[in-house]
Amino acid sequence: MWKLREAKISDLQTIYKFENVPLREDVLNSEALPWDEYFAERTKGMEAENEKYFLLENAETPEGFLKLSYESDFWYVITWGRWMKTLIYCTGLAAFDYLKLPRVVWTVREDNKRWLKAYEIYSFEYIGENYFFITRKEPPYLSTIKMFYYTAKAEIFQQNRDLFKKYSLPVEPLW
Repeated sequence: MWKLREAKISDLQTIYKFENVPLREDVLNSEALPWDEYFAERTKGMEAENEKYFLLENAETPEGFLKLSYESDFWYVITWGRWMKTLIYCTGLAAFDYLKLPRVVWTVREDNKRWLKAYEIYSFEYIGENYFFITRKEPPYLSTIKMFYYTAKAEIFQQNRDLFKKYSLPVEPLW
């Protein structure tokens, strides 16, 4: 059975293992911090309650996570794992049912067609775009990426809950 639970500080090692992979640079546009720095920063964010993590588990094995981080008056979402539509549904459960947030914001790279299509299916609202410079260890050392911003509102999630659930694996929230 798939379960979603709020992560604790003791879960940060598991989350770090998900993020600390070569693909990270392409997805999150940055290298992973060394473990000690990562742990200190994430712990500080969790204790200040401007970072929330949730683990998606199957038979008590972590299969993905979502992060909600509060910056500039918005809660931004990062999901990590293989089951994209399940993680989108889990974001709704965590953000809207559990935390009672009014809305969340996703950023997605222009070339991530799978995510862009999902945002259309769920009627997420396009709210803007921006260009970023990223640096890499290998050529090309400097490049530009275009990011799109989409928002999901609590009322849209509630109105379309059956649609979100339809495309998701069956998930039991543990709260």
